[in-house]
Amino acid sequence: MNPNNEPEWLKSARESGLTITETGVNMTKLAAANGKPKPVAKANRRPDASKLDEHPPKKKKNPEKELQEQVVKLANLNGWRVCTFLTASIRRANGSFYHATPFGADGKGFPDLLMVRGTRILAAELKATTKERPEQLLWLAALKAANLEVHVWRAEDWPLIEKTLG
Repeated sequence: MNPNNEPEWLKSARESGLTITETGVNMTKLAAANGKPKPVAKANRRPDASKLDEHPPKKKKNPEKELQEQVVKLANLNGWRVCTFLTASIRRANGSFYHATPFGADGKGFPDLLMVRGTRILAAELKATTKERPEQLLWLAALKAANLEVHVWRAEDWPLIEKTLG
């Protein structure tokens, strides 16, 4: 930078001994030059152990996720290629989180699993405790109309799942 073209505030800062870097001003020197207390960096502090519960909260069980993990393992063992869709944690304005599966276009309601083995293509919607939502039913019907093998599976359908993927 050409010292003749420097703005007054920058000249003044240099004259007072401040270190100017590409990323900004050395804040400790700036505070000292202005007679103010030095800024304190927020350190990664450990939480006060006395304020923690004796045991961390247990993760809530997700029966649909557990079923999906088992179906994927079985499918892989039997030579299927499996596609799943991951959920994302999204922070609300109030700081709380919710989980959603990001989809574009008409993707809402797409089946949980898409599997291929040889000439077979199979779509599976997995359900633990709820019924299929309308947008899920629309996808299942559209895929079936396109001659894809379509299933809705629950944990109690395990013998059928084993037979289908075997």
